[in-house]
Amino acid sequence: MSVVAELFVSADHFVLADGLRAAPEMVLECELLVPVRNRKVPYVWAEGGDHAAFVDAARDDPTVERIEQTAELQDGALYRVRWSDNDLFRAIDGGDATILQAKGAADEWFLKVRSDSRASLRRFQEHCHERGIDFELERLVRLTEPKMGQYDVTPKQREAILTALELGYFDTPRAGTLEDVAAELEISNRAASGRLRRGLTNLVTNTLSIGRPSNFDA
Repeated sequence: MSVVAELFVSADHFVLADGLRAAPEMVLECELLVPVRNRKVPYVWAEGGDHAAFVDAARDDPTVERIEQTAELQDGALYRVRWSDNDLFRAIDGGDATILQAKGAADEWFLKVRSDSRASLRRFQEHCHERGIDFELERLVRLTEPKMGQYDVTPKQREAILTALELGYFDTPRAGTLEDVAAELEISNRAASGRLRRGLTNLVTNTLSIGRPSNFDA
């Protein structure tokens, strides 16, 4: 069964450590695409911080072959990056793992790494150990529902959101009420409201926002 490992790793063991040190207020998020000819995460969203200092440092960063801005936003920009090979990329390849999410800030990156099995996850860990890559494992998620490990939505939160959708809670005008959702789930109105709020917060955080993920519960 597929497993998602959520972990924190020093920027020195991943990418753009020099750029992040030059712009400590900046938050980065890799935009993941369907891989073609083994190209890895060629686009990076950057928000906040000193972009000029970041780009200057990134051009001298040993993990970067080339970086160029492709779009400018109100408080950020999109950069296209050609990476140099590095130990963590090699560990991911050697462990037959896939990066689902990568967010960087200050001196560390938060990664979600998916492996097809615990055996392949162990291979990834062994490759990291062999290359002297230390990381802090936050948690492991077994993928039992679509997108669960990617979006940090718990089974109860997913059930509440889908129930609300089916009952027309999000329609305009609203066809279903919070009381309807609570009754369908056989929980209190307060519990239903909490599950919807936390679930939608996790969903938006992992799809639309840039930054270090927040804690969540059921």
